[in-house]
Order: sequence, then C-alpha cells, then structure tokens
Amino acid sequence: MLPSTVEDPELEERTWKNDGHDAHAKLIRKLFQDSEERVGKWCDAFYLLNYEKHGAPGYVGGAALIELYIAHREYKKIFIENDVQKGPMYDEIMGFAPTFVHGDLSKIK
Repeated sequence: MLPSTVEDPELEERTWKNDGHDAHAKLIRKLFQDSEERVGKWCDAFYLLNYEKHGAPGYVGGAALIELYIAHREYKKIFIENDVQKGPMYDEIMGFAPTFVHGDLSKIK
C-alpha cells in the first residue's frame, strides 16, 4: 500500500502555505491515522524508499520515522532502499534492525 500522499505529494506544503498551521496540524493527524491503518493493519512488511531530499542522501523525515516505529511495534519486517546517513535519528532507525535493499529486491523475504 502506498502512502496516502502519493497521489498529491505537495499536499502538506500546500496546506501549510495556503491554510496555515492549524490546518497543517490537522492534516498531519489525519496522515498519522492513515499510517496506523496502512502499516499497522494491512501491510505484511514496510519498505521505505528513502531517496535524496534537500541535498541529503538517504533522507528519512519525521513522518517516515513514525511509520518505521509503527511497523516495528507491529512486528513487521522493515526494508529501507538506501543507506541512512549518520545524524539525527540514525540510531533510532538502526534500532529497528532494517534490511537495506539497495535495489536488490531478492533481499525482500
């Protein structure tokens, strides 16, 4: 199952710019509820596609960290496409014991 914003990847930024903080916070709460449903109930595993963003290779943002936690809490296998750079949240991400795929889908078992 794909993230709820895959159809509209600019939804968060547009909501923030056009509707302000309260609307953005409400949207984030809805996205977290969607994550609970998708990851916690419907997925057998979690595969994070962490491509470069804002010049950071292997970027993992706050929302992805929360989804990683949901997957971990629900005993789902966790796969991450690219290495995670050392920095904020590195130890937390590594604590989920992910399998790094690097484009080799045979690692997904």
